[in-house]
Amino acid sequence: MKISQDKKSVTLLDGRIIDQKSVQDGDIYMRNFFGQFSDATNGASEFELLKLVKYQDCKFEEGILGRVIFEITITKDMKDSNNFLLRELLSEFLDFMPLRATDCFDKLRPMNTVYLSTQFLNKVAIDDKLIFQGEIVKVGEKIGQVNGRMIDPVSKLSIATCQNIFMYQDYSPKL
Repeated sequence: MKISQDKKSVTLLDGRIIDQKSVQDGDIYMRNFFGQFSDATNGASEFELLKLVKYQDCKFEEGILGRVIFEITITKDMKDSNNFLLRELLSEFLDFMPLRATDCFDKLRPMNTVYLSTQFLNKVAIDDKLIFQGEIVKVGEKIGQVNGRMIDPVSKLSIATCQNIFMYQDYSPKL
């Protein structure tokens, strides 16, 4: 992996060049793809929650493939009486958001989570927005790794972090 001097693109080991526009196009592609299932989900978490997620930016940095930033709109029914995000919703976001960040780079190549580690750091009363930063560490031929961080944009405190190691479905073991 090689980052351009202006830090606006990265060249992968297989020769593909990823820039900010291609990441944004990946996000649009992902939304259109998942949008076709929204009527059939009967409230399934990921499909419903993705409606509240908006792509913000992508940054390329040394040592990682890129950092994708999303803004999440939080509704009143997603918080408890103390304005804390419900833990089960936070866990749900940390389960699928890292893979959605990876989709921006790899355009929905089917993948399965092999390992997911979640840490809850700060209990913060939140307003109506949260920031999710997905740090794509590796996207290989068979596996990948992405780290995530949920941030309160007002206090700038990290609420939770996660690490996700995934395997592409075409390389998953046949059980």
